[in-house]
Amino acid sequence: MVSYEEKMLEKGDIDQAAMVRNINIAFSSILFDQSSILLGKTREWELLRGVYNNRLNKITNDKDDFQLMGPLLRGIEKQICTKRCEEVINLEKKKGIGKDTIKIY
Repeated sequence: MVSYEEKMLEKGDIDQAAMVRNINIAFSSILFDQSSILLGKTREWELLRGVYNNRLNKITNDKDDFQLMGPLLRGIEKQICTKRCEEVINLEKKKGIGKDTIKIY
């Protein structure tokens, strides 16, 4: 993202460069917050372990920001969620867990 910001500055597109910088700051502040799931770790660790933080979606609430970053964040979310779901399904199959074996108390 920093190199993209630099390219925008070279082109003279100050507004686009500022938008990218603001997104970078917001993204970084989320990633380096303390995790409430992985104690003693940051939210970056959560993302690396496949936990998607919905605060990332709020970065792109602005229409222009969404056009720039929305597809990237949605792709990250999809890859993480899809991979985690597939892993859970595989673990359940190995342990013989299926829809018919789950009991809700």
